[in-house]
Amino acid sequence: MVHRGADASGHAIGDLAALGVQRYEWELPASMSGAAQVASRGPVSAVCDASIYYRSDLTRLLAGQGVAPPSQDPSDVILAAYEAFGAECVRHLEGDFAFILHDRRRGRVLLARDHVGRRPLHYALQDGVLVCASTARAIAAQPWINAGLHLPTVVAAVGGLLGGSMDTGFHGVRPVPAGTALQWTPGSEPREVAAWAPPEFQIGGRSSLEEGALALRELLVRAVAERAAPVTSVWLSGGADSTAVYGAAQLARQRSPDHSGVIAPVTVSYPEGDSAREDHHVEAIARQWSSSVTWIDSESVRMLDDAAVRAAVRDDPYAHTFEHMNRRLAQTSASTGARVVFDGYGGDQLFHVSHVYLADLFARLRWRELQTARRDVESSGFRHFVVDCVVPWLPERMYRAIQRVRGRNTEDLAAQSLPPWLSASWREAAILTSRAELEPARRFLESPSAYESRWYTTTPYFPRAVSWSGSVALERGVDVRSPLMDRRIIEFAAGR
Repeated sequence: MVHRGADASGHAIGDLAALGVQRYEWELPASMSGAAQVASRGPVSAVCDASIYYRSDLTRLLAGQGVAPPSQDPSDVILAAYEAFGAECVRHLEGDFAFILHDRRRGRVLLARDHVGRRPLHYALQDGVLVCASTARAIAAQPWINAGLHLPTVVAAVGGLLGGSMDTGFHGVRPVPAGTALQWTPGSEPREVAAWAPPEFQIGGRSSLEEGALALRELLVRAVAERAAPVTSVWLSGGADSTAVYGAAQLARQRSPDHSGVIAPVTVSYPEGDSAREDHHVEAIARQWSSSVTWIDSESVRMLDDAAVRAAVRDDPYAHTFEHMNRRLAQTSASTGARVVFDGYGGDQLFHVSHVYLADLFARLRWRELQTARRDVESSGFRHFVVDCVVPWLPERMYRAIQRVRGRNTEDLAAQSLPPWLSASWREAAILTSRAELEPARRFLESPSAYESRWYTTTPYFPRAVSWSGSVALERGVDVRSPLMDRRIIEFAAGR
Protein backbone atom coordinates (compact mmCIF):
# COMPACT_ATOMS: atom_id res chain seq x y z
CA MET A 1 0.00 0.00 0.00
CA VAL A 2 3.01 2.25 -0.44
CA HIS A 3 1.15 4.23 -3.13
CA ARG A 4 -1.25 5.44 -0.40
CA GLY A 5 1.53 6.94 1.71
CA ALA A 6 5.30 6.46 1.77
CA ASP A 7 6.52 8.97 4.38
CA ALA A 8 4.94 8.02 7.71
CA SER A 9 3.82 4.66 9.02
CA GLY A 10 2.77 3.10 12.28
CA HIS A 11 1.36 -0.14 13.61
CA ALA A 12 0.13 -1.83 16.77
CA ILE A 13 0.06 -5.60 17.15
CA GLY A 14 -1.89 -7.32 19.90
CA ASP A 15 -3.02 -10.83 20.70
CA LEU A 16 -6.16 -10.61 18.58
CA ALA A 17 -5.61 -7.77 16.13
CA ALA A 18 -2.97 -5.92 14.14
CA LEU A 19 -3.54 -2.32 13.01
CA GLY A 20 -1.33 -0.34 10.64
CA VAL A 21 -1.35 2.81 8.56
CA GLN A 22 0.80 4.64 6.00
CA ARG A 23 0.59 8.32 5.08
CA TYR A 24 2.32 11.00 3.11
CA GLU A 25 3.97 13.75 5.10
CA TRP A 26 1.60 16.37 3.69
CA GLU A 27 -1.34 14.46 5.20
CA LEU A 28 -0.08 14.87 8.78
CA PRO A 29 -1.78 18.21 9.73
CA ALA A 30 -4.98 17.85 11.79
CA SER A 31 -6.94 19.42 8.91
CA MET A 32 -6.01 16.37 6.82
CA SER A 33 -5.76 12.80 8.16
CA GLY A 34 -3.61 13.86 11.12
CA ALA A 35 -0.32 12.89 12.70
CA ALA A 36 -1.69 10.00 14.78
CA GLN A 37 -0.92 6.67 13.16
CA VAL A 38 -2.66 4.19 15.46
CA ALA A 39 -4.76 6.17 17.96
CA SER A 40 -6.03 4.78 21.27
CA ARG A 41 -8.58 5.82 23.87
CA GLY A 42 -8.71 3.33 26.73
CA PRO A 43 -9.41 -0.15 25.31
CA VAL A 44 -10.30 1.22 21.86
CA SER A 45 -7.79 1.68 19.02
CA ALA A 46 -8.34 2.95 15.51
CA VAL A 47 -6.65 3.69 12.21
CA CYS A 48 -8.32 6.44 10.23
CA ASP A 49 -8.15 7.87 6.73
CA ALA A 50 -10.21 10.94 7.49
CA SER A 51 -10.82 14.66 7.22
CA ILE A 52 -13.50 15.80 9.69
CA TYR A 53 -15.51 19.01 9.10
CA TYR A 54 -17.76 21.11 11.38
CA ARG A 55 -15.59 20.15 14.34
CA SER A 56 -16.85 23.01 16.49
CA ASP A 57 -20.42 21.71 16.12
CA LEU A 58 -19.29 18.15 16.90
CA THR A 59 -17.24 19.30 19.91
CA ARG A 60 -20.32 20.97 21.42
CA LEU A 61 -22.35 17.81 20.78
CA LEU A 62 -19.69 15.67 22.47
CA ALA A 63 -19.50 18.07 25.42
CA GLY A 64 -23.21 17.47 25.96
CA GLN A 65 -22.32 13.79 26.37
CA GLY A 66 -19.48 14.57 28.77
CA VAL A 67 -16.80 13.61 26.26
CA ALA A 68 -13.93 15.75 24.97
CA PRO A 69 -11.32 14.74 22.36
CA PRO A 70 -7.72 15.36 23.55
CA SER A 71 -6.90 17.04 20.22
CA GLN A 72 -8.49 18.01 16.92
CA ASP A 73 -6.69 15.21 15.13
CA PRO A 74 -9.34 13.25 13.15
CA SER A 75 -8.44 9.99 14.93
CA ASP A 76 -8.98 11.56 18.36
CA VAL A 77 -12.26 13.12 17.25
CA ILE A 78 -13.53 9.80 15.87
CA LEU A 79 -12.55 7.90 19.03
CA ALA A 80 -14.32 10.51 21.18
CA ALA A 81 -17.45 10.22 19.00
CA TYR A 82 -17.35 6.43 19.39
CA GLU A 83 -17.09 6.75 23.16
CA ALA A 84 -20.12 9.06 23.17
CA PHE A 85 -22.35 7.32 20.64
CA GLY A 86 -20.93 3.86 19.92
CA ALA A 87 -21.49 2.59 16.39
CA GLU A 88 -24.03 5.38 15.88
CA CYS A 89 -21.10 7.84 15.81
CA VAL A 90 -21.09 7.69 12.00
CA ARG A 91 -24.41 9.57 12.02
CA HIS A 92 -22.73 12.48 13.79
CA LEU A 93 -19.46 12.62 11.85
CA GLU A 94 -19.35 15.04 8.93
CA GLY A 95 -16.40 14.66 6.62
CA ASP A 96 -14.56 12.39 4.24
CA PHE A 97 -13.58 9.33 6.22
CA ALA A 98 -12.91 5.64 6.39
CA PHE A 99 -11.79 4.03 9.61
CA ILE A 100 -11.17 0.69 11.30
CA LEU A 101 -11.80 0.61 15.03
CA HIS A 102 -10.99 -2.25 17.42
CA ASP A 103 -12.82 -2.30 20.75
CA ARG A 104 -10.93 -4.81 22.92
CA ARG A 105 -13.35 -4.49 25.86
CA ARG A 106 -16.37 -5.45 23.76
CA GLY A 107 -14.42 -7.77 21.47
CA ARG A 108 -15.62 -6.16 18.27
CA VAL A 109 -14.41 -4.35 15.18
CA LEU A 110 -16.17 -1.40 13.56
CA LEU A 111 -15.63 -0.46 9.91
CA ALA A 112 -17.12 2.78 8.60
CA ARG A 113 -17.20 5.12 5.59
CA ASP A 114 -18.77 8.51 5.00
CA HIS A 115 -21.89 8.99 2.86
CA VAL A 116 -19.95 10.15 -0.23
CA GLY A 117 -17.50 7.24 -0.16
CA ARG A 118 -14.50 9.39 -1.07
CA ARG A 119 -12.16 7.29 1.10
CA PRO A 120 -12.09 3.59 0.13
CA LEU A 121 -12.34 0.71 2.57
CA HIS A 122 -12.57 -3.02 1.81
CA TYR A 123 -12.80 -6.22 3.79
CA ALA A 124 -12.70 -10.00 3.46
CA LEU A 125 -13.59 -12.68 5.98
CA GLN A 126 -12.01 -16.08 5.59
CA ASP A 127 -11.52 -18.91 8.07
CA GLY A 128 -12.58 -16.67 10.93
CA VAL A 129 -10.02 -13.98 10.10
CA LEU A 130 -11.19 -10.48 9.11
CA VAL A 131 -8.81 -8.56 6.84
CA CYS A 132 -9.50 -4.88 6.06
CA ALA A 133 -7.62 -2.36 3.92
CA SER A 134 -8.05 0.77 1.84
CA THR A 135 -7.40 -1.28 -1.31
CA ALA A 136 -8.91 -4.57 -2.41
CA ARG A 137 -5.59 -5.58 -3.92
CA ALA A 138 -3.83 -5.35 -0.55
CA ILE A 139 -6.35 -7.81 0.91
CA ALA A 140 -6.11 -10.19 -2.04
CA ALA A 141 -2.31 -10.19 -1.67
CA GLN A 142 -2.48 -11.78 1.80
CA PRO A 143 -1.30 -15.42 1.56
CA TRP A 144 -4.17 -16.79 3.65
CA ILE A 145 -6.85 -15.07 1.56
CA ASN A 146 -8.07 -17.18 -1.35
CA ALA A 147 -9.27 -14.35 -3.59
CA GLY A 148 -9.50 -15.39 -7.22
CA LEU A 149 -11.05 -13.19 -9.90
CA HIS A 150 -14.71 -12.30 -9.40
CA LEU A 151 -15.79 -12.86 -12.98
CA PRO A 152 -19.23 -11.16 -12.93
CA THR A 153 -17.56 -7.91 -11.94
CA VAL A 154 -14.91 -8.35 -14.63
CA VAL A 155 -17.56 -9.09 -17.26
CA ALA A 156 -19.65 -6.07 -16.24
CA ALA A 157 -16.55 -3.90 -16.57
CA VAL A 158 -15.72 -5.32 -20.00
CA GLY A 159 -19.24 -4.51 -21.18
CA GLY A 160 -19.30 -1.01 -19.74
CA LEU A 161 -22.13 -1.88 -17.35
CA LEU A 162 -22.31 -0.05 -14.03
CA GLY A 163 -23.15 -3.15 -12.03
CA GLY A 164 -20.91 -5.21 -9.82
CA SER A 165 -20.33 -2.11 -7.74
CA MET A 166 -20.91 -3.94 -4.47
CA ASP A 167 -18.13 -6.36 -5.41
CA THR A 168 -14.53 -5.94 -6.42
CA GLY A 169 -12.57 -7.81 -9.05
CA PHE A 170 -11.46 -10.23 -6.32
CA HIS A 171 -13.78 -12.97 -5.11
CA GLY A 172 -14.76 -12.48 -1.46
CA VAL A 173 -13.31 -8.96 -1.19
CA ARG A 174 -16.05 -6.37 -0.79
CA PRO A 175 -16.17 -2.62 -0.19
CA VAL A 176 -17.77 -1.24 2.94
CA PRO A 177 -20.86 0.54 1.54
CA ALA A 178 -20.67 4.32 1.59
CA GLY A 179 -22.39 5.87 4.61
CA THR A 180 -22.36 2.58 6.50
CA ALA A 181 -20.86 1.16 9.68
CA LEU A 182 -20.25 -2.60 9.75
CA GLN A 183 -19.63 -4.40 13.03
CA TRP A 184 -17.85 -7.71 13.37
CA THR A 185 -17.24 -10.01 16.29
CA PRO A 186 -15.24 -13.26 15.95
CA GLY A 187 -17.39 -16.19 14.92
CA SER A 188 -19.95 -14.05 13.08
CA GLU A 189 -20.45 -12.27 9.78
CA PRO A 190 -19.98 -8.48 9.46
CA ARG A 191 -23.36 -6.82 9.90
CA GLU A 192 -24.66 -3.32 9.33
CA VAL A 193 -25.22 -1.49 12.59
CA ALA A 194 -25.59 2.10 11.40
CA ALA A 195 -26.13 3.82 8.09
CA TRP A 196 -26.64 7.30 6.74
CA ALA A 197 -30.13 7.55 5.27
CA PRO A 198 -30.62 10.12 2.50
CA PRO A 199 -33.44 12.56 3.20
CA GLU A 200 -36.79 12.27 1.47
CA PHE A 201 -36.71 14.24 -1.79
CA GLN A 202 -39.68 16.55 -2.23
CA ILE A 203 -41.13 18.66 -5.01
CA GLY A 204 -40.77 22.41 -4.53
CA GLY A 205 -39.88 24.39 -1.45
CA ARG A 206 -41.63 26.67 0.98
CA SER A 207 -39.53 29.67 0.00
CA SER A 208 -39.02 31.42 -3.32
CA LEU A 209 -36.18 30.60 -5.69
CA GLU A 210 -34.44 33.82 -4.67
CA GLU A 211 -34.63 32.95 -0.96
CA GLY A 212 -33.51 29.42 -1.75
CA ALA A 213 -30.52 30.72 -3.73
CA LEU A 214 -29.40 32.89 -0.80
CA ALA A 215 -29.79 29.99 1.63
CA LEU A 216 -27.85 27.68 -0.65
CA ARG A 217 -25.06 30.23 -1.07
CA GLU A 218 -24.60 30.50 2.71
CA LEU A 219 -24.53 26.71 3.07
CA LEU A 220 -21.97 26.42 0.28
CA VAL A 221 -19.75 29.18 1.69
CA ARG A 222 -19.71 27.37 5.06
CA ALA A 223 -19.03 24.05 3.34
CA VAL A 224 -16.00 25.35 1.44
CA ALA A 225 -14.71 27.20 4.51
CA GLU A 226 -14.79 23.92 6.46
CA ARG A 227 -12.81 22.16 3.72
CA ALA A 228 -10.37 24.88 2.60
CA ALA A 229 -6.59 24.85 3.08
CA PRO A 230 -4.03 27.70 2.96
CA VAL A 231 -3.83 27.01 -0.78
CA THR A 232 -6.92 25.41 -2.32
CA SER A 233 -7.17 24.46 -5.97
CA VAL A 234 -10.52 24.38 -7.77
CA TRP A 235 -11.00 22.23 -10.85
CA LEU A 236 -12.89 24.90 -12.72
CA SER A 237 -14.97 24.35 -15.83
CA GLY A 238 -17.52 26.70 -17.32
CA GLY A 239 -20.36 24.75 -15.71
CA ALA A 240 -22.56 25.99 -12.89
CA ASP A 241 -21.38 23.47 -10.28
CA SER A 242 -17.62 24.14 -10.22
CA THR A 243 -18.30 27.86 -10.82
CA ALA A 244 -20.52 27.99 -7.72
CA VAL A 245 -17.89 26.19 -5.65
CA TYR A 246 -15.17 28.56 -6.90
CA GLY A 247 -17.25 31.66 -6.17
CA ALA A 248 -18.15 30.38 -2.70
CA ALA A 249 -14.48 29.68 -1.98
CA GLN A 250 -13.53 33.23 -2.99
CA LEU A 251 -16.37 34.65 -0.89
CA ALA A 252 -15.32 32.56 2.11
CA ARG A 253 -11.77 33.89 1.74
CA GLN A 254 -13.05 37.48 1.64
CA ARG A 255 -15.11 36.89 4.78
CA SER A 256 -12.21 35.42 6.76
CA PRO A 257 -10.77 37.80 9.39
CA ASP A 258 -7.47 38.30 7.58
CA HIS A 259 -8.68 37.51 4.03
CA SER A 260 -6.16 34.68 4.06
CA GLY A 261 -5.91 31.74 1.74
CA VAL A 262 -5.21 31.30 -1.95
CA ILE A 263 -7.83 29.96 -4.35
CA ALA A 264 -6.04 28.56 -7.40
CA PRO A 265 -8.25 27.64 -10.39
CA VAL A 266 -6.99 24.83 -12.64
CA THR A 267 -8.76 23.99 -15.87
CA VAL A 268 -8.42 22.14 -19.16
CA SER A 269 -8.30 24.05 -22.42
CA TYR A 270 -9.84 22.36 -25.43
CA PRO A 271 -9.22 23.36 -29.09
CA GLU A 272 -11.34 25.90 -30.91
CA GLY A 273 -14.50 24.25 -32.21
CA ASP A 274 -14.41 21.42 -29.66
CA SER A 275 -17.80 21.03 -27.95
CA ALA A 276 -16.02 20.74 -24.57
CA ARG A 277 -14.29 24.12 -24.93
CA GLU A 278 -15.41 26.49 -22.17
CA ASP A 279 -12.29 28.65 -22.04
CA HIS A 280 -14.18 31.93 -22.46
CA HIS A 281 -16.45 31.12 -19.49
CA VAL A 282 -13.46 30.25 -17.31
CA GLU A 283 -11.63 33.43 -18.33
CA ALA A 284 -14.68 35.56 -17.48
CA ILE A 285 -15.03 33.91 -14.08
CA ALA A 286 -11.35 34.45 -13.30
CA ARG A 287 -11.58 38.11 -14.30
CA GLN A 288 -14.54 38.56 -11.95
CA TRP A 289 -12.28 37.58 -9.06
CA SER A 290 -9.03 39.08 -10.44
CA SER A 291 -7.52 35.61 -10.45
CA SER A 292 -5.11 33.84 -12.77
CA VAL A 293 -5.87 30.40 -14.21
CA THR A 294 -3.47 27.49 -14.60
CA TRP A 295 -4.28 25.87 -17.93
CA ILE A 296 -3.80 22.30 -19.12
CA ASP A 297 -3.74 21.71 -22.87
CA SER A 298 -6.14 18.83 -23.51
CA GLU A 299 -4.10 17.65 -26.48
CA SER A 300 -1.07 17.14 -24.22
CA VAL A 301 -2.93 14.47 -22.24
CA ARG A 302 -2.63 11.09 -23.92
CA MET A 303 -5.73 9.25 -22.73
CA LEU A 304 -4.38 5.73 -23.27
CA ASP A 305 -0.77 6.16 -22.17
CA ASP A 306 0.54 3.31 -19.99
CA ALA A 307 -2.82 1.53 -20.25
CA ALA A 308 -1.33 -1.92 -19.62
CA VAL A 309 0.80 -0.64 -16.74
CA ARG A 310 -2.17 1.05 -15.08
CA ALA A 311 -4.35 -2.03 -15.57
CA ALA A 312 -1.74 -4.15 -13.80
CA VAL A 313 -1.89 -2.04 -10.64
CA ARG A 314 -5.51 -0.86 -10.67
CA ASP A 315 -7.54 -1.94 -7.69
CA ASP A 316 -10.53 -3.21 -9.67
CA PRO A 317 -11.36 -3.89 -13.33
CA TYR A 318 -13.18 -0.61 -13.97
CA ALA A 319 -11.09 1.87 -15.94
CA HIS A 320 -12.25 5.48 -15.79
CA THR A 321 -12.33 7.27 -19.14
CA PHE A 322 -10.66 10.36 -17.71
CA GLU A 323 -8.09 8.65 -15.49
CA HIS A 324 -5.13 10.38 -17.15
CA MET A 325 -6.95 13.71 -17.24
CA ASN A 326 -7.67 13.52 -13.52
CA ARG A 327 -4.07 12.54 -12.85
CA ARG A 328 -2.85 15.59 -14.77
CA LEU A 329 -5.33 17.86 -12.97
CA ALA A 330 -4.11 16.58 -9.60
CA GLN A 331 -0.46 16.95 -10.56
CA THR A 332 -1.04 20.49 -11.84
CA SER A 333 -2.94 21.44 -8.68
CA ALA A 334 -0.06 20.18 -6.55
CA SER A 335 2.33 22.34 -8.61
CA THR A 336 0.38 25.44 -7.47
CA GLY A 337 1.21 24.59 -3.85
CA ALA A 338 -2.27 23.19 -3.15
CA ARG A 339 -2.85 20.11 -1.05
CA VAL A 340 -6.65 20.38 -1.18
CA VAL A 341 -8.72 20.36 -4.37
CA PHE A 342 -12.39 21.25 -4.77
CA ASP A 343 -14.43 19.69 -7.56
CA GLY A 344 -18.04 20.26 -8.64
CA TYR A 345 -19.23 16.74 -7.88
CA GLY A 346 -22.80 16.82 -6.58
CA GLY A 347 -24.15 19.66 -8.70
CA ASP A 348 -25.71 17.38 -11.30
CA GLN A 349 -26.96 14.89 -8.73
CA LEU A 350 -28.70 17.46 -6.52
CA PHE A 351 -29.67 20.40 -8.72
CA HIS A 352 -30.12 19.00 -12.20
CA VAL A 353 -32.48 16.24 -13.24
CA SER A 354 -33.41 14.75 -16.60
CA HIS A 355 -36.64 15.46 -18.50
CA VAL A 356 -38.35 13.33 -15.86
CA TYR A 357 -39.40 16.50 -13.98
CA LEU A 358 -41.93 17.07 -16.79
CA ALA A 359 -43.84 14.10 -15.39
CA ASP A 360 -44.03 15.85 -12.02
CA LEU A 361 -45.48 19.00 -13.59
CA PHE A 362 -47.99 16.88 -15.51
CA ALA A 363 -49.16 14.97 -12.42
CA ARG A 364 -49.60 18.20 -10.44
CA LEU A 365 -51.68 19.81 -13.19
CA ARG A 366 -49.18 22.64 -13.64
CA TRP A 367 -50.03 22.95 -17.32
CA ARG A 368 -48.60 26.39 -18.03
CA GLU A 369 -45.23 25.52 -16.49
CA LEU A 370 -45.29 22.18 -18.33
CA GLN A 371 -45.86 23.88 -21.68
CA THR A 372 -42.98 26.29 -21.08
CA ALA A 373 -40.68 23.54 -19.81
CA ARG A 374 -41.38 21.26 -22.76
CA ARG A 375 -40.53 24.09 -25.11
CA ASP A 376 -37.28 24.73 -23.24
CA VAL A 377 -36.17 21.10 -23.53
CA GLU A 378 -37.41 20.76 -27.13
CA SER A 379 -40.07 18.22 -26.24
CA SER A 380 -43.04 18.52 -28.57
CA GLY A 381 -45.65 16.27 -30.14
CA PHE A 382 -47.89 13.60 -28.67
CA ARG A 383 -45.21 10.89 -28.66
CA HIS A 384 -42.79 13.07 -26.65
CA PHE A 385 -45.65 14.00 -24.31
CA VAL A 386 -46.36 10.34 -23.55
CA VAL A 387 -42.69 9.44 -23.12
CA ASP A 388 -41.84 12.46 -20.93
CA CYS A 389 -45.03 12.89 -18.91
CA VAL A 390 -46.87 9.56 -18.72
CA VAL A 391 -44.34 6.73 -18.98
CA PRO A 392 -42.34 7.73 -15.85
CA TRP A 393 -45.47 7.16 -13.74
CA LEU A 394 -46.10 3.65 -15.09
CA PRO A 395 -45.28 0.72 -12.79
CA GLU A 396 -42.21 -1.17 -13.99
CA ARG A 397 -44.20 -4.31 -14.83
CA MET A 398 -46.74 -2.39 -16.88
CA TYR A 399 -44.00 -0.57 -18.79
CA ARG A 400 -42.23 -3.82 -19.63
CA ALA A 401 -45.53 -5.46 -20.66
CA ILE A 402 -46.30 -2.59 -23.05
CA GLN A 403 -42.82 -2.85 -24.54
CA ARG A 404 -43.23 -6.59 -25.07
CA VAL A 405 -46.53 -5.98 -26.87
CA ARG A 406 -44.60 -3.60 -29.12
CA GLY A 407 -42.07 -6.37 -29.78
CA ARG A 408 -39.25 -4.92 -27.65
CA ASN A 409 -37.36 -7.01 -25.12
CA THR A 410 -36.59 -4.64 -22.29
CA GLU A 411 -35.07 -7.42 -20.20
CA ASP A 412 -31.92 -7.35 -22.34
CA LEU A 413 -31.38 -3.60 -22.69
CA ALA A 414 -28.26 -3.84 -20.56
CA ALA A 415 -26.89 -6.63 -22.73
CA GLN A 416 -26.65 -4.46 -25.82
CA SER A 417 -23.22 -3.16 -24.81
CA LEU A 418 -21.76 -6.55 -23.91
CA PRO A 419 -19.29 -8.03 -26.43
CA PRO A 420 -20.72 -10.95 -28.40
CA TRP A 421 -17.89 -13.34 -27.49
CA LEU A 422 -19.05 -13.58 -23.88
CA SER A 423 -20.81 -16.83 -22.95
CA ALA A 424 -24.53 -16.68 -22.25
CA SER A 425 -24.10 -17.55 -18.57
CA TRP A 426 -21.63 -14.71 -17.95
CA ARG A 427 -23.79 -12.25 -19.88
CA GLU A 428 -26.73 -13.16 -17.67
CA ALA A 429 -24.67 -12.89 -14.46
CA ALA A 430 -23.41 -9.43 -15.39
CA ILE A 431 -26.88 -8.15 -16.34
CA LEU A 432 -28.55 -9.49 -13.18
CA THR A 433 -25.81 -7.98 -11.03
CA SER A 434 -26.24 -4.61 -12.70
CA ARG A 435 -30.02 -4.57 -12.26
CA ALA A 436 -30.02 -5.74 -8.65
CA GLU A 437 -27.52 -3.17 -7.46
CA LEU A 438 -28.26 -0.14 -9.59
CA GLU A 439 -32.07 -0.03 -9.78
CA PRO A 440 -33.45 0.62 -6.27
CA ALA A 441 -37.13 -0.13 -5.87
CA ARG A 442 -39.57 2.70 -6.61
CA ARG A 443 -41.41 3.68 -3.45
CA PHE A 444 -45.17 3.96 -3.37
CA LEU A 445 -46.29 7.31 -4.78
CA GLU A 446 -42.69 8.52 -5.05
CA SER A 447 -42.41 11.08 -7.84
CA PRO A 448 -40.17 10.24 -10.82
CA SER A 449 -37.74 13.08 -10.14
CA ALA A 450 -37.55 12.18 -6.44
CA TYR A 451 -36.78 8.61 -7.46
CA GLU A 452 -34.03 9.81 -9.78
CA SER A 453 -32.47 12.04 -7.10
CA ARG A 454 -32.59 9.24 -4.53
CA TRP A 455 -30.89 6.95 -7.03
CA TYR A 456 -28.02 9.41 -7.37
CA THR A 457 -27.45 9.43 -3.61
CA THR A 458 -27.83 5.68 -2.99
CA THR A 459 -26.39 3.81 -5.98
CA PRO A 460 -23.05 2.14 -5.19
CA TYR A 461 -21.59 3.24 -8.53
CA PHE A 462 -20.74 6.80 -7.52
CA PRO A 463 -18.75 5.88 -4.39
CA ARG A 464 -16.70 3.59 -6.65
CA ALA A 465 -16.02 6.49 -9.02
CA VAL A 466 -15.20 9.13 -6.39
CA SER A 467 -12.96 6.83 -4.34
CA TRP A 468 -11.08 6.03 -7.54
CA SER A 469 -10.73 9.75 -8.29
CA GLY A 470 -9.52 10.40 -4.76
CA SER A 471 -6.96 7.61 -4.96
CA VAL A 472 -5.54 8.93 -8.24
CA ALA A 473 -5.24 12.42 -6.73
CA LEU A 474 -3.64 11.06 -3.54
CA GLU A 475 -0.84 9.56 -5.61
CA ARG A 476 -0.18 13.01 -7.05
CA GLY A 477 -0.17 14.79 -3.70
CA VAL A 478 -3.64 16.33 -3.27
CA ASP A 479 -6.86 15.55 -1.42
CA VAL A 480 -10.06 15.97 -3.48
CA ARG A 481 -13.09 17.34 -1.62
CA SER A 482 -16.64 17.88 -2.86
CA PRO A 483 -18.39 20.79 -1.07
CA LEU A 484 -21.63 20.30 -3.00
CA MET A 485 -21.98 16.82 -1.48
CA ASP A 486 -21.91 18.31 2.01
CA ARG A 487 -24.55 16.51 4.07
CA ARG A 488 -26.25 19.80 4.96
CA ILE A 489 -26.49 20.79 1.30
CA ILE A 490 -27.99 17.41 0.41
CA GLU A 491 -30.66 17.90 3.07
CA PHE A 492 -31.35 21.41 1.75
CA ALA A 493 -31.63 20.20 -1.85
CA ALA A 494 -33.96 17.34 -0.87
CA GLY A 495 -36.35 19.83 0.73
CA ARG A 496 -36.75 21.67 -2.56
